[in-house]
Amino acid sequence: PKDEEEQLQKALELSKKLIQEEHSSSWTEIPNLDHHKKGNFSISLEDAIKAANILQLDVFAGYNSDLIRVDIAFGKKVSQRQVEEKLEHRSVRHMSDYHMKCLDMIKRKHAVDIQIQGTIIGVSGFKDYVTQALCDVKLLLERISNSVPDKEILKTVRWVRHGPASSGMTPYSADVTVFIENAWRMKLKNTDILLESQPHVINFEKMQEYNVASGKSVKISRKLLEIGDVAQDVPEEEYSLLANLPEASKVNEESEEFQDVVKNFYGTIQEYHSKIRIIQVEKLMNRLLYNQYKLKKASVLQQSTHPVTERTLYHGTNDTSVKEICVHGFNRSFCGKNATVYGQGVYFAVNSALSVQDQYSPPNVDGYKFIFVSKVLTGDFTKGCHSMKTAPLKETGDIPLRYDSVTDDITKPTMFVIFNDTQAFPEYLITCQRIHH
Repeated sequence: PKDEEEQLQKALELSKKLIQEEHSSSWTEIPNLDHHKKGNFSISLEDAIKAANILQLDVFAGYNSDLIRVDIAFGKKVSQRQVEEKLEHRSVRHMSDYHMKCLDMIKRKHAVDIQIQGTIIGVSGFKDYVTQALCDVKLLLERISNSVPDKEILKTVRWVRHGPASSGMTPYSADVTVFIENAWRMKLKNTDILLESQPHVINFEKMQEYNVASGKSVKISRKLLEIGDVAQDVPEEEYSLLANLPEASKVNEESEEFQDVVKNFYGTIQEYHSKIRIIQVEKLMNRLLYNQYKLKKASVLQQSTHPVTERTLYHGTNDTSVKEICVHGFNRSFCGKNATVYGQGVYFAVNSALSVQDQYSPPNVDGYKFIFVSKVLTGDFTKGCHSMKTAPLKETGDIPLRYDSVTDDITKPTMFVIFNDTQAFPEYLITCQRIHH
């Protein structure tokens, strides 16, 4: 109807006028404000980017019911076009404060929401925006992954900026130094960087820092440090595949618990004693797995005739199986890949010397090896063989009971094989590294 079109046109004109007045009144109310003071009143770049991430939609209608209908329809359309993508990368846990600022810039740049949980980054928003943001996130993580460890950089290099002749040189912060040094080692001609919430460009050909907002440049230099120039020790970085698992916690190296685990580990490591270095020990407490293990233990104790029902044994594995074991236990579908000589089950070593061998705990790309310290219900056992898919039946007794496990040597076992997934509980994860002399 013509009346409705006229009302809509008036509403649009009114909206446009209000927006124009809002923008024009910002500085006209302060006519004598000089350039420097005006800068103090202006919002920061960070606030501006945040504001750019917000859409204010003004809707005019003659009836409240129409406004409600618009709100519902608009919300439905928006939700239909929104997606969430998740990216898991070990470099997430190595992100510095500066990297977090870069992530915030990516979030504002692409109008998406970014959440971090452990080693997982979740990006949500409109589909196209999420796709573009993921590209930048992957690039950032790749830079972190390929970068030299922060502690090594800070021990050897310092980047400085040159002020006026009277002010001399000013060193960059640790985070900025690491970022610039990594870009320099990648042989980039220039790199974008955020300094004091303002975009800058580091030009390595001219060795200059360029402020995009002011258009001013200052000279920069790369200084190699002597050992005595290092102001403070850089803390040893931690490494964990279980950063996003609430059931895992690092064991304090000063605790008696840590000393006991390490003592037992090195007590059976034999010729590898001077070849393996422990990085850390993590304690695992998956309540579901533990309760299942307790039920199985009660059953084994009731039927076993062997004096030793439960043992502390070792299980070496690769980095891709670590989380699976922590969450789902020793599942035969992904365990037992490295050995089937004594049966097609899950293998555990009596001595850690067996588990630290590369065949059973292959090092990952960072050179780390992973060995589980596990409680295992060995119960009654017999000699195993390759064809066994389950423990054999006991020869005595009227009731057809099976052995609880099989082994390589009945008199002096060095390994045990179990065929029931609830028969072992991962108690600790030892992350270690081979020492190259």
